[in-house]
Amino acid sequence: KILEQFVDVFERQSRVLVQKLATLADGATIVDIYPHVGLMTLDVIAETAMGVSVHAQQDAKSDFVQAVNDVTNIVATRFIRPILAFPRVFKLLRPRQYEKQMAGIEIMHHFTEKIIEERRKALQNKNNAVAETASDAPNAEMWDIGLKPRMALLDVLLQSTTTDGQPLTDAQIRDEVNTFMFEGHDTTTSAISFCLYLLSRHADCQRVLFEEIRNHFGTDTSRPIKYADIQQLTYLNCVVKETLRLYPPIPVIGRWLKEELVLREYLIFCRLQ
Repeated sequence: KILEQFVDVFERQSRVLVQKLATLADGATIVDIYPHVGLMTLDVIAETAMGVSVHAQQDAKSDFVQAVNDVTNIVATRFIRPILAFPRVFKLLRPRQYEKQMAGIEIMHHFTEKIIEERRKALQNKNNAVAETASDAPNAEMWDIGLKPRMALLDVLLQSTTTDGQPLTDAQIRDEVNTFMFEGHDTTTSAISFCLYLLSRHADCQRVLFEEIRNHFGTDTSRPIKYADIQQLTYLNCVVKETLRLYPPIPVIGRWLKEELVLREYLIFCRLQ
């Protein structure tokens, strides 16, 4: 139910993307779709994870947007070059990239910490308002944050507790939100970009998908898209799943060995990744 409430966010940010692409679609120019999709997904993730608008599609050069992109690119580079995975080696061999990464992380942390502080105050004020008006409002529970307005991931974390009943610290909340922002933004961008690429390479599939969407929504492009609509687009579901099969956003899963492992004729020591 919580995810269903964010469909309007997906639609609103997607319409901004479509408007931007319409100015580039002259039928002759080759357009790199990835950065445009990346800005759109960043807008979506920020609003769903933190409940704020970063306007990445309108201001791609803002400090926060640049920091997210810098850290994403650097981490991707380190991932495909195993020697750079070690922090000390990375700092020694790529000092400029190391400094850029740390600067980007600091910007992201500062931004998230500021949002956490503001949302915590808003939550406290909302709870106080509910307590003061509870006797006069028969449906006072509807004023609980998360129902009006919708609940972002940050709101969930602010109201969560550890196994011993203690509230999460700001550092724990910040790390959870940043992980969700970072991973959700990059993986979603990859999936959407590859999906659009495959549709451009397979005109027959693109035509079938277009007809399914046109038959369901008609010619009124201003009609709001609901969660129930998406559930009925069966061919779209197939297209997305086939894209994820061919180009999985996370093709490798890491493991940390607790004990020695013999893989074929090779011995892999414990406590290695």
